[in-house]
Amino acid sequence: MIRLKDLSTGDDNKSYLISSYFNGPRGILDAPRSDPATEDRFASNYTAESLVRLSFSTHSAEDVPIYANGPYSELFHSSLDNTFIAHATMYSLSVILSQYKIECKSSLLDVTDPETWKKLADERFNKFEQSLTYLLLKRPKNIILFIGDGMSLSTVTGARYLKAEKMDVLGGDVQLEWENWPVASLVRTFNSDRLTTESGSAATAFMSGVKGPDGTVGITGTVKCCECTELKEVERAKSSLMYASKAGFSTGIVTTTRVTHATPAAAYANMLHRDWESVGPSNKRGFHCVDAAAQLLTNASHVNVIMGGGAAEFYGPSDNTTFTMKGKRSDSRNLLQEWKDMQTEMNRKHVLLHTNDEFKRTDWSSVDYVLGLFAPSHLAYQLENQDQPSLAEMTEAAIKVLSRNPKGFLLLVEGGRIDHGNHENRAQ
Repeated sequence: MIRLKDLSTGDDNKSYLISSYFNGPRGILDAPRSDPATEDRFASNYTAESLVRLSFSTHSAEDVPIYANGPYSELFHSSLDNTFIAHATMYSLSVILSQYKIECKSSLLDVTDPETWKKLADERFNKFEQSLTYLLLKRPKNIILFIGDGMSLSTVTGARYLKAEKMDVLGGDVQLEWENWPVASLVRTFNSDRLTTESGSAATAFMSGVKGPDGTVGITGTVKCCECTELKEVERAKSSLMYASKAGFSTGIVTTTRVTHATPAAAYANMLHRDWESVGPSNKRGFHCVDAAAQLLTNASHVNVIMGGGAAEFYGPSDNTTFTMKGKRSDSRNLLQEWKDMQTEMNRKHVLLHTNDEFKRTDWSSVDYVLGLFAPSHLAYQLENQDQPSLAEMTEAAIKVLSRNPKGFLLLVEGGRIDHGNHENRAQ
């Protein structure tokens, strides 16, 4: 981001951004670089220039920020691993994550062993229980886990500077809301087989407390991506959302991506490849790997609220739906109808939503289970919102449903299109 009245120029007498992309779709080739001062940087389709040209900007292996507020937020007072988030969630709600049993042990830190991360988390909990804070605080009743997929330190800084520039004030004069929270730290993000993580294995870490291999969802580090094989129980990561649901808490998932996409899928699915969102593959022995949409029905049947995009993953090309986009399923199943039938058979007060009008007309006090799929694929960027519920609106609705449970709730909220914008070098 740059302030046009405070410009500095390079040796080529052109202005430059104080923060930019190293690689991406607008990389410099054999022509001189452009001057950002002459471009409309506030246009919704503005793409920043980068040094190396790639079809999309890549992930980095840097630590990411974490901000915490409320009871037990002190658990996040120092640098930690992303697996700790899942363990801290369950510890705070007094729900115990199951111990995984791995046959091979080593005296060295074994990142593929799920027990490694539980032991490290327990050490932190033991220290916390010796503190005065632990003695004075009650456990939290509700937990909301906000995930900004792709929200690196640079992205947070850029968002703050953009906010300041639009307010016509100095960058140091404003803060983002969560920057006022009392606890902030850094999270390490590597997965079991690579230093640079991606959304599927990262979500497995902060939802299930284990390191998984690159490209997988809900898988422990004991197997590899990406061939269809039958999973052993020890290879299936178990998410905090599933544990909370079984323990009697209300649970919910809200996202701006497809609800079958990497981050939300890690809350309920176990897949050796994150792209198996609709019909999964079969192996030579005839074993069929179940896709994320189908697992949503079987594994997440007790999740109270699921809202986002991705409707086309749930129906076939010939099914009649609200959307003009043809469905992706090739197995003749209409999972939307199956979800409705399942809720009816269980005598639940439920609603299936597809449009913003349906969303606005819903009486949230009269339903206990909600499946809201407001686009065939991802929801639109907020700058280009096409009459879809916003992330804030969906979150508020989810809280209205979940908060009726006297025991409490666990809600996963993902701003998932931050990642997509950064891949396209579209920071705004």
